[in-house]
Amino acid sequence: MDLSKLSTGDKIVAGGALAFLVAMFLPWSTYSIGPVDYSRNGWHFFFTGTLALLLLLAAAALVLMPAAGKPMSAPAITVLALTAVAAILVLLRTIIGDDDPLSRGFGLFVGLIAAAAAAYGGFTKFKAAGGSIEDLKDPNKLKDQMQSGFQTLAKDLKESAKDLKGEVVELKDDVKDKLDGDK
Repeated sequence: MDLSKLSTGDKIVAGGALAFLVAMFLPWSTYSIGPVDYSRNGWHFFFTGTLALLLLLAAAALVLMPAAGKPMSAPAITVLALTAVAAILVLLRTIIGDDDPLSRGFGLFVGLIAAAAAAYGGFTKFKAAGGSIEDLKDPNKLKDQMQSGFQTLAKDLKESAKDLKGEVVELKDDVKDKLDGDK
């Protein structure tokens, strides 16, 4: 993997996603019932934990693909949207929390910082690609950019799948030849 192909925004997105993955295992809420302490980690919260992680991992995959030699031309607005939605979900978990405001565990705050960092990385990538705050205020422009982004991404994924199918066929032929040679 050639990390020199990654922009600063790409590195921040990937690092934020990785940090969020670690935060998923830390306590997001803690309770004390008498002498017994109980905690729940990010995996206990599907929409504000697991779903946020999936969004961040998708964004990280999009930004890391070029470094892995698989060029993806998804627009930066797609990465920004994925990371921003994830950060909003975690922020909602932080605000809403559980019944007791003192029950929030440090893992939730680590996750919030990681998701916010990834969103900042997405915004940095968006700005570096020529985007501006004004672009984010125009719903029609956003819709067009997102639609274009997902169409481009679908096209790239289709081509990658075709390439992968070709590689699998070649591997199958190589294995068959090797097995036939061993007879």
